[in-house]
Amino acid sequence: MRNNYHLLKDTDTNIETNNETNIETNNETNIEDYNSVIKKKLKYIILFIILLIAVIEIQHISKIIGKKESGSVFIKGDSRKDKYGIELNKYILNGVYSQGYDNNQDRKIEEWSLYTPQCPHLQPIHLPMNITEPNCENSSLQFINVSNNTGEGYPYSLPLHDISTLMEQFKHWKDSNNSNPDYENQDITQLLDENYHPYDYGFVGDNNANENDSNNDINVIPNPSKRRLFSFIPFDFEFELLDIYLAENYDIIDYFVIFETSTTIIGKPKPFYFTRMLLETNRYDAFKDKIIPIPYEIPVDKVNHNKKKASVDDIINNINIEEGLRAVHARHGDLFIFGTVGDLPKSHVLARLKKCGGWEHLYHGLGNHNGNSDKSKIEKPLSFSSWAYQYSFENVENNGVGTILKPNLGIFDVNRHSTPDSGDGHIQQESDVYASYRNYNVLIKDSLTTKNKAILWNAGWHMTSFIPTMAHIYAKLLTIFDLDPAKPYHITYDIINSMENKTSIFYENKKFVENNPKPKVASTKEYPYNFDYNYWKAETTQSSQKFKYNYEVLKREVPHQIGKNSVCYNYMFERKFGFNKPLWWQVISKNEWETVNLNKLDYRGVGSAISPFICPTHLEDLHVMSVDETLDDIINNNRSISRLGDGEYTIILGTGLGSTFQKPDEVLVERMKKVLFNDDNNFIVGISDEFKSEISKQRTDGWFWNLYKEEFGGQLLELFNLNKIYGSAMISRYYMELYDKSGVPKYIEKLKKIWDNRDILIIEGEYTRVGIGNDLLDNAKSIQRIIGPARSAFDVYDKIYEEVLKHDKDKLIIIALGQTATVLAFDLYKAGYQAIDFGHIDLEYEWYKRNATEKINIEYKFVSEVKGGMDNIQNVTDPRYEQQIITRIQV
Repeated sequence: MRNNYHLLKDTDTNIETNNETNIETNNETNIEDYNSVIKKKLKYIILFIILLIAVIEIQHISKIIGKKESGSVFIKGDSRKDKYGIELNKYILNGVYSQGYDNNQDRKIEEWSLYTPQCPHLQPIHLPMNITEPNCENSSLQFINVSNNTGEGYPYSLPLHDISTLMEQFKHWKDSNNSNPDYENQDITQLLDENYHPYDYGFVGDNNANENDSNNDINVIPNPSKRRLFSFIPFDFEFELLDIYLAENYDIIDYFVIFETSTTIIGKPKPFYFTRMLLETNRYDAFKDKIIPIPYEIPVDKVNHNKKKASVDDIINNINIEEGLRAVHARHGDLFIFGTVGDLPKSHVLARLKKCGGWEHLYHGLGNHNGNSDKSKIEKPLSFSSWAYQYSFENVENNGVGTILKPNLGIFDVNRHSTPDSGDGHIQQESDVYASYRNYNVLIKDSLTTKNKAILWNAGWHMTSFIPTMAHIYAKLLTIFDLDPAKPYHITYDIINSMENKTSIFYENKKFVENNPKPKVASTKEYPYNFDYNYWKAETTQSSQKFKYNYEVLKREVPHQIGKNSVCYNYMFERKFGFNKPLWWQVISKNEWETVNLNKLDYRGVGSAISPFICPTHLEDLHVMSVDETLDDIINNNRSISRLGDGEYTIILGTGLGSTFQKPDEVLVERMKKVLFNDDNNFIVGISDEFKSEISKQRTDGWFWNLYKEEFGGQLLELFNLNKIYGSAMISRYYMELYDKSGVPKYIEKLKKIWDNRDILIIEGEYTRVGIGNDLLDNAKSIQRIIGPARSAFDVYDKIYEEVLKHDKDKLIIIALGQTATVLAFDLYKAGYQAIDFGHIDLEYEWYKRNATEKINIEYKFVSEVKGGMDNIQNVTDPRYEQQIITRIQV
């Protein structure tokens, strides 16, 4: 085979030579073809790269101009670090896509159909030092006493202490080899008693960690006296509630971590309202240094549409605490609260929780690294009992105790997935401790009947249903329930019906009661925020009348931001605002939204349309016209007036002091309240201008009003509206109580203009006899009189009222009939008369004419303020008096 092979080889030599020549030629051709192919491929590759770059660039440009084919807008935050180095915009540095407002890419937030402007007075509320820096050694926390009238009675009080003192005490306790307390099985009275409750903060002494350094290792336990407080808030579109939340607790909370999702609870796409508001407006500039936004994109196909409340809630609840702790670089012992934006904790409660110790065992048992099997180790988030309001402060589920147990508070524990510390204040960490809070139970279902649960008493407000307009309530319902947005009429009817019947549109079978008296404004200065342990201990066992009142005030307080800016939040006080009465931004022009001072409105003009009834913090804050201004208003505008003084207040408050003229009558009390609370700006409600100290100094009876305010001032606050202009009740007390009487002649001259050349009808008591024996009414055109009883005229009120109605409405009605005059003047005004409550007008004139220096008896007239002035009254001899009387009505 080998020889044959060579033979063949030799034979083919010429052929091979020829072939080699041909191959070389072909190879040259192939190389040229190959090079051509390579060039083409390179050309295609280059074109592809160019095309790819162009696509990327187009996508980049698309992001820059903020649009996406789906109708979304690309939003992105710049780096924003606080003074401690924490990146506040960490979750929006790379940008996210957000649905356009009303599904419109080009629309700005101010053009959004549900947009509401911020209150022009939106700023952090700076609280006084006695709240922000409590004296822990003398302070206390209050907890619901379930056994005390189902929690409606006085609460338990737990004594608090300085944390540094408690750390020393724990060291001593530990060195004494005491057995661990059985916190798990102790009842609430044992958990809240005065005994020392051991708690290990984990801190063992000095370390190199700077509490203000956000880059500290997570395993370093900082000094617990420097612990921080965070709030984790899910957000939908309730901007007013968020405004209030931020303003109210800005001084106390270190970071507000605000979560929002790209879908509603039932999985419908929605914009990142808050994140866009933060980036695109100046609304939250005053709070930015404490705000961390976390917009969370949830694909619609991940939402369970078959559930009434879909998995959006589950998703956000599973991540908000973990991501919140991670965002703030939480350290061992830091506190965090979680609830909805409408679950507002009270700042004075938060401050004591943050600054003081002695309560931690209620949440954490013995604390630190004790094993979960140890009965001294518990983990029960503290619940804030909050007043459950519906639609506004007017309706509450229970006016005796807060019934919503939100928000809740926890203590961040690096030991959750760690081994015990090494004895030097450092944890031997095994896993991501933040991740251990991913499935943290945020749905606390404890009820007020839970006897072994520590529930903070009167600790917050539940205001989730405080929504501005019908459109907002309807939109809120669409985010919760699978409703047909094209059929709003039935839902609108249900909303109105639920408001009228004090039921909830959000929860089935939930009934609410009227919140009466009106909510109070919490004072930042004089109100006795007295949480001294001994004070509470003594008063709750033997309570004084003043303590009982202060206790009620504490229960009725409203957030500072709302109380200080009631016009901004008028619908929270009276639900008719936002429905049949306007909100402030529906009346004030848009170009004035940021500059208008809503606290200095004309309460006879635009202010009357948008101002709710709200009680003042101090009587000094009331708007009361001077006597001259009141008289001018009566003369120039033909106003009617009812006057209220100490006699009227005594009856309304039921102080038991009694009245000279009128026996107690519940109907009279209610009628007088109706006069006092009326919002008709054409009718003057006259009150004591001596509530103001500068006026009381001008009058000889100022001492009386100072004593009266001291005794009953707190109760009087219940009666008055900060957003109303009152007249002076002293228009008929123009002589005797004045130190300077030089202006009295001129005042009387003005006073007589009221009835100058007019037909007047006087309604007076049997011995009042206005204008008899003097020239006070001589310039009147004609005088007629209806004589009523000298005492308890309200017993025949209907007869008197019906008798007056027989007269022409152009007659001026002057009434001097004790407390009955207060009600009668208002009712006659409503019937079309000009009616003036003018008690004491005649006696003051008599004293003036006599140059009296003190109150004296006047012949044949009833003088209640002088000894013997109501006894042995002489008969009148002036025949004109009898001629003027058209009827007498007696009891």
